[in-house]
Amino acid sequence: MNGRYLVIDLVDGGPGHRTVVLQGDLDSSTAGEFDDRVSQGCPAWKGDAVVVDLSGLEYISSAGVRSLLRLERMLGAGALHLEGATGIVRDVLETTGILQPEDPWAGGSEEEVPDRASMVEVAVLRVVADLERIPEILDFIGDMASSYGLSQEDSPHLRLAMEEILTSVFSYGYGNDRIHSADVVIAVGDGVIRVSVRDKGLPYDYKTLLESRSADSANILTHMRHGPLMMNLGKDGREQIVWFRLPEVTSEGPCSPGGLPPVDFDSITIHPMRPEEGIQVAQCLYDEFGYTYINDIVYYPDRFAEEVASKRMLSYTAVAPSGEVAGHLTLIKTSLLPGTAELAMGVVRRRYRKGSLMTRLTEAVMGAAGDDGLTSIYAQPVGFHPYTQRICVSDGMMPCAVNINYTGSDMAMSYYTDRRRQHVFMAVKMLSDVRRTVHCPPDARDVVDFVVSGCGLDRVFADPVEPMEGSLTSIDVELHESTASATVFVRRVGGDVDPALRRANRSVKESRSEVAFIYINLQDPGASAAYDSATSLGYFVVGMFPGTSRNDWLIMHNTFIGGIDYGSFTAEGPFAELLDLVRAHDPEGCL
Repeated sequence: MNGRYLVIDLVDGGPGHRTVVLQGDLDSSTAGEFDDRVSQGCPAWKGDAVVVDLSGLEYISSAGVRSLLRLERMLGAGALHLEGATGIVRDVLETTGILQPEDPWAGGSEEEVPDRASMVEVAVLRVVADLERIPEILDFIGDMASSYGLSQEDSPHLRLAMEEILTSVFSYGYGNDRIHSADVVIAVGDGVIRVSVRDKGLPYDYKTLLESRSADSANILTHMRHGPLMMNLGKDGREQIVWFRLPEVTSEGPCSPGGLPPVDFDSITIHPMRPEEGIQVAQCLYDEFGYTYINDIVYYPDRFAEEVASKRMLSYTAVAPSGEVAGHLTLIKTSLLPGTAELAMGVVRRRYRKGSLMTRLTEAVMGAAGDDGLTSIYAQPVGFHPYTQRICVSDGMMPCAVNINYTGSDMAMSYYTDRRRQHVFMAVKMLSDVRRTVHCPPDARDVVDFVVSGCGLDRVFADPVEPMEGSLTSIDVELHESTASATVFVRRVGGDVDPALRRANRSVKESRSEVAFIYINLQDPGASAAYDSATSLGYFVVGMFPGTSRNDWLIMHNTFIGGIDYGSFTAEGPFAELLDLVRAHDPEGCL
């Protein structure tokens, strides 16, 4: 919608009547020309009725609206008459309150602003406070919104609102000082797209703008029917939000980015990954994570294909008729946890994300797990939005642990841009179970009971037993350099468990790990002694993993980089219940 041309004809309609005929686009690139031409004639037009013929105008932006408002002020009240506006032009003028709507619209700001927790951030763009760059920013916003299905009817409303918000932030909030920046955030969820601008400029509200040189901006913003809503964020500045309801997506597929044809989801097949598809799977993960995915084997296609061929990974792909890999999901086995496998590397290319492909992939992979003789499968749904948690519950996977600060701070996703360590949950689905005796530390009984009950496990609880003096503790330490984390497995508890755990913890700290997890074998009668030792080192219980073929594990956690921000979690249902239990065990849980 960038301006291409503007033709201005000034017609003398006789005494007391003037007509300005416009053709083309009246936007940021042509509004200056309009102001210059019209201002030359204005002094002689005082007292005349001035008609602006908009029938030949193809588009008007907020810059064009401001030009019309300035003309109205120069002429005086009641002297300006706008005629002939149709299509997008009339829509914009009605949206800003310049014209009365022919068909009253009952949406937009009358709807409750969408809850941030129900949205997934799909893009965050940091922009320099430069008025000249606004058209480029608007093009980016428009392209992103269209790719997620925003209708052609709503696109000009979004463009108008964002142009005016950015103009007010850059010119009033930052005083046209280009050393500052703002964040444009696009989020989707529950059939709504939400676009906002976050900045830390001079505090203002729309009343402030009305009383300032930015009165035109305020006039436009306060008449918008699609917001905006201004929210003060304290020390984090402010956020201005607009939102639009997205059209229902049908089986014919959503609007596709880049002018690509709609996706025929029924034609996409799901099958075990083929070796030649390894590169495309890497591309799928790169599309979402760049080179920050936690398991770097995907960036080595030959090794990846070898793992799949050896059945250590059970990978499935979703493939379009063109041969393009649209999505991927795998089960990863590890010798550290025999009998189980992690549901991981789940990704769907962005243009295929409205066709329930991940649901189909999950069904295929779970079927393969049963055929492979696994005792259980587990997943790690993220802790910053509820969607993957809901998927787990719908697939019969129940939360069993809270892996606090699990991923590295460099992990990047399209829907999460906060460069901090990220929390994940652990959810397990039992495929088979046998009765086991559990030597549960009394202080951890509430968390273990939650998992046992939630997963429907057959467990017999036994009293703790002190390990025999002189018996030796068996510990394995696994360091994860890519995530600056470590896992300590206490496989057998001996009389030397306290010094053994202290040595292991010292090695973890020397590796510069930022977080660590201790797994304690709950079938070992001395599990309580290991628990007491870990507690003395600053660890606290975060869950239980019951899914291996040999034993159950009590999971404990320690963070070496400061307190845990529980406010950064978004959890619901049983995940929220488990989080509350875990937080109660954290000595610093009030932070």
